[in-house]
Amino acid sequence: RGVSSTAGLNSGAGMANPVRNALLADLLKQAEQAKLKRDKDKVHQQARDLAAGDPLGILRKPALASPLNKLPQSTTMVKSQQGYDSTPPKTLPPDATAGNAEVQTKSIPLTLDEIEWLTSVAARTGHAAISGVLRRLVQWANTENPEAKKKIFLQIRCRRCSAGAKGGVKTQHDLELTNTEWQWLMNVKERCNHATVDKTLRIIVDFYMPLCKSDPDFEKKVVQAGWNGKSDRHQDAVTAAGARALGA
Repeated sequence: RGVSSTAGLNSGAGMANPVRNALLADLLKQAEQAKLKRDKDKVHQQARDLAAGDPLGILRKPALASPLNKLPQSTTMVKSQQGYDSTPPKTLPPDATAGNAEVQTKSIPLTLDEIEWLTSVAARTGHAAISGVLRRLVQWANTENPEAKKKIFLQIRCRRCSAGAKGGVKTQHDLELTNTEWQWLMNVKERCNHATVDKTLRIIVDFYMPLCKSDPDFEKKVVQAGWNGKSDRHQDAVTAAGARALGA
């Protein structure tokens, strides 16, 4: 009787082994097929990147995790539910509508280093006042793609932490921008949860200032009066933002 019971157990184990082996073989086959698919997709993606002139896939991959994740839920979740885009949309050109092309003067506080840079740029790029430089910066920022706008307006960049930094004291300056440009700045301020429009304007200056200082050709395309560098503007801006601004 004991022998018979043992034989029955062995028989049951023998029947279970083929089942387990078949399941294991099926799982291995599925894993192998999944790996082949991933490898195939990777090869196709590399081919697309190469065709797009981006063999390393730099433009396709975000340099950092989206700064939107760091915003308070009241800003990101509520606006997402209401259908808002996280980045300010492009506005019409200043001359697209007659009323919005009118110039409006507002008093904006700027830091010492911002004033020094804006004044020097205005002198060497053909602008009569710093308002001309600021208009070019606003127009350039307005035409950036959504990812670049996230880096400009949502990524925290601290250049004023040292005791000797020139950003501690601000002085008021009268700035002339069109109604369209002031409205766009207000849109950015609301969507990005900035404290004031003044802050939004200083963010733009602080973002482009180190880029222009390190690259005179880029500065010329961005701020020189009468310069129209739109043909290669987009690629230059993406390259500059990715290579230099993220570490600023």
